[in-house]
Amino acid sequence: MSVEISLPSGYHLVRFDTLESTNDEAKRLARSGAADDGTVVWAQMQTAGRGRRGRIWKSEPGNLFCSVLIDPGCPPAQAMQMSFVAAVALAEFLETIVPRGTPVECKWPNDVLINGRKVAGILLELVAGHLGSRLVVGVGVNAAQAPAIAGVPATSLAAEGCSETDPGRLLEGLCRSFA
Repeated sequence: MSVEISLPSGYHLVRFDTLESTNDEAKRLARSGAADDGTVVWAQMQTAGRGRRGRIWKSEPGNLFCSVLIDPGCPPAQAMQMSFVAAVALAEFLETIVPRGTPVECKWPNDVLINGRKVAGILLELVAGHLGSRLVVGVGVNAAQAPAIAGVPATSLAAEGCSETDPGRLLEGLCRSFA
């Protein structure tokens, strides 16, 4: 991972070649007090990625897997609404790289679709740590390829002809939009 990444002010990157799960690493960092708000955990590959309800999230190299640690500044029930903020931020960024006229949609509660097919998923998890409760916003984006998901039509940014598919550049764009 030699790509130079430029994140917005207030964000700082912790990068890995391989992790079990970026969400699990972000939670570990939060519990130990080793991570501040704005910590972004990024891995080229996950060996135990997951989505909502513990569903397996295939994590092949070439796709984007990241988690952002934030202080929600509100009660847990309200904090979980951050999935909508993350989905809108991701969709707004993707609209800048899909071919003109390509529909990008948010699908409640945690998916982003291109042309009606799943291209990204979002997983929120609350964690208590030394600095109080933090929210982990996990994002997986099918950049280079789309894994087969039973009963769910999926796609990738590459398959949709997007102008950008490099995971590092996608991470930058997502964080700028999320900020």
